[in-house]
Amino acid sequence: MNIKKYKNYLFLLPFIFLFLILLNWHHSIGLSIDDLFFYTIPQETNIMSFVIERYDIWSSRILIEYILCQNYPLV
Repeated sequence: MNIKKYKNYLFLLPFIFLFLILLNWHHSIGLSIDDLFFYTIPQETNIMSFVIERYDIWSSRILIEYILCQNYPLV
């Protein structure tokens, strides 16, 4: 094996190590109340009616909440 070939990538080792630690920590954290709230939206109601209702309450978060409702069923 040519060590010089891999020597340029040694600076990545701390970042890879940190990534693995954070990934392990992320999987040990349970769902919060917000997670559970947005997870149940697609099962309980139509997403578009939910987003329209939320637009009337808080219009600046409409895109964020639409994305949350779309992505949480994939988790």
